[in-house]
Amino acid sequence: MTSSQNIKTAFVTGAAGGIGRAITRAFHRAGVRVIGGDIVKPDLSSDDPSNPDLWLSFDVTSEDAVQSAFTEALARVSEIDILVNNAGLVRIAPIEEMSLAAWHETMDVNLTASFLCCREMVRHMKSRGTGGAIINIGSTAGRVGVKNHVHYCASKAGLLGLTKGLALDLAPHQITVNAVCPGPTDTKMLDDVMEEQCDLQEIDPMEYEARIVSSIPLGRKVSPDHIAETVIFLASEQASSITGQTLSVDGGIVRL
Repeated sequence: MTSSQNIKTAFVTGAAGGIGRAITRAFHRAGVRVIGGDIVKPDLSSDDPSNPDLWLSFDVTSEDAVQSAFTEALARVSEIDILVNNAGLVRIAPIEEMSLAAWHETMDVNLTASFLCCREMVRHMKSRGTGGAIINIGSTAGRVGVKNHVHYCASKAGLLGLTKGLALDLAPHQITVNAVCPGPTDTKMLDDVMEEQCDLQEIDPMEYEARIVSSIPLGRKVSPDHIAETVIFLASEQASSITGQTLSVDGGIVRL
């Protein structure tokens, strides 16, 4: 993807853990410099390959914070070639018990934040005139629906619409925009979601996990590294003719 004379730079949100850390690690293997951002800061004291080269702590739902983060990043690296909108939030509630605040919080983190980051990135990519790649991390929940996740499903479906519309707008500028939709992925976030679902539905945790795994045609949860490698491909020159697409990495749940 890169040469020593032309090292690419990726900006990854939600980089503090889970899929975000796996994406950073995969970019490093591909020779890409990574700017990581999240509202929480991970332990960066060790020489871990999943540590970004530059860390920015900021709230992706704040317009001012996003603008300041991109200004600081560009002051440090001059050019950014790739944006990965990975920051995400999962809340669980049946709609009759769902507060408007919970709805807005989910939309803000999962959809509005991606809009804000895309806007800043597009301004930069258009001004430099050499193209680029934007990858949005969606979810199979935005394609097939999940019980007690109405707000999450709606936010991720909206992200897929953002992806398709933006891809058309940016095609003349050689900027590709695609989405990756993970299925149930082996992360702490999934563990927390399963625990909440078990409490809400009064289900045994082992029974519920078995139910999830049995719903996946390949019979296993997705590895964060598989999501990361898909992102690397979509950010590469080999995918430069792919735009406006949604690629599910979910073990076969979505078969359309």
